[in-house]
Amino acid sequence: MKIVSAEFLTSACDNTGLPKPAEPQVVFVGRSNVGKSSLINALACRRIARTSRVPGKTRLINVYKLRLAKTGQGLSSIHLLDLPGYGFSRGSRNQTTSFAELTDSYFGQFTVNTKLQTHAVEQHSKANVMLLIDSRHLGLSSDLDALDWLNSQGCRTVVIGTKVDTLSSAQRNRAGKALEESFGTSGLFVSTKTGKGMNELWKTIIAMNTPQP
Repeated sequence: MKIVSAEFLTSACDNTGLPKPAEPQVVFVGRSNVGKSSLINALACRRIARTSRVPGKTRLINVYKLRLAKTGQGLSSIHLLDLPGYGFSRGSRNQTTSFAELTDSYFGQFTVNTKLQTHAVEQHSKANVMLLIDSRHLGLSSDLDALDWLNSQGCRTVVIGTKVDTLSSAQRNRAGKALEESFGTSGLFVSTKTGKGMNELWKTIIAMNTPQP
């Protein structure tokens, strides 16, 4: 995918500054330090998201916008949203409450009456979510709980195994089976260091944001 430009737009604490549900977008969800910022930088082909070794650094919804070369599906730009990581044990109760409010604020935008939807509206009535999990630690209860919650919200979710470059070939094969057994989907495995799986990820993102006839 050719990126024409990429920029950081805002850090949002509520719906203010967030893209409207009808705008092309995908939100990245996952545990702290699973690699959300690194993946956003890899998709943008430049460093627009700050990465940190300190878990839980992101406390707001960080919003980025990529302008794309012609895709053939009419998609000229897309928003990437980075939600705060879950599973950060040192966060205070207030921070936990704040995280819940942030997620409710974002995903609540997509609540619509499905009986009244046209297909075009339905395409944008579901949040497009990339649930990032560490390929080295599959089946964690927090990740499984996150998928259950996203499914309960009617999200269009793809499970992404990160840091696959740290696994041997045999370990990757086992990880693929483990992911499918734990999450009920084959998912995708990616590496921001080697570029593995990035083309497939882009195809998935474009398909998620392209209305079907």
